[in-house]
Amino acid sequence: MRALNRSYPMTMALLGALCAAPLAAQDEAVTDAVEAASETAADAANAAMAKASEKAMDAAEGIPEIQLAPPPPISVQPATPSGPRDPQPTGGGYNWFRGAVLPADLYLQEAQGSVLYEMAVDADGKPVSCSVTESTGFPGLDDFTCATAMKVAEFEPALDAEGNAVAGTFSDRHYWRFRKHELDAFSVNIRARIEADGTVSQCEIVNESGALPRNFPGDEPCKGLSRQGPWRDANGVPQARIVEFGVSVKSEAPLPASSEAN
Repeated sequence: MRALNRSYPMTMALLGALCAAPLAAQDEAVTDAVEAASETAADAANAAMAKASEKAMDAAEGIPEIQLAPPPPISVQPATPSGPRDPQPTGGGYNWFRGAVLPADLYLQEAQGSVLYEMAVDADGKPVSCSVTESTGFPGLDDFTCATAMKVAEFEPALDAEGNAVAGTFSDRHYWRFRKHELDAFSVNIRARIEADGTVSQCEIVNESGALPRNFPGDEPCKGLSRQGPWRDANGVPQARIVEFGVSVKSEAPLPASSEAN
């Protein structure tokens, strides 16, 4: 604004001269006056902006430089020990007694029951002793439990609070269920209807002899019969059919070793 005010007397003088000039020269005079006033105002505005910029730079020089603090160092925490813990059996879902064959005397006694046992395990994860803390009621079955576990059990060792391997104890419960492992001679005949779409229907046992195995699906004898597709006639048209099949098992004592060699 100050720069524009300074050009005011000059502008008025130009207007006075314009009024005194003849009309023919007024157009040219107006153009010259406007250009002169515009140049003067622009020069004044540029000068004011330059001065303001200098003052701003001078003021900025007085502001102290801001120093940012360095980021804190990253600290790596040591891994937390996984202890303390008791010895851990290796292999998830372990079953040390699966497939164990009872001695003849225990089999004849039909020995079964729940047993609670405890094993001492050294710092290397090896079992060193076994004891029964709750009996099945069959001392021989209790002994058989520990004898079997000592043969097959493997462990990851126990850990102390700092995660160091130490000796420890492991305890668990096992239930022995008596089963007759016998396969007597038997035979069975099954009849079924295979529909035109390949599905099985009207499946039934037509005759049987001997003692069927305990896991034989007597209520659903065709349960394991896989779908193979329908029968077809000579023209390729699916046809329903009745099928009958049978299973027979013969059980007998083996020949003496000397006879087999001959």
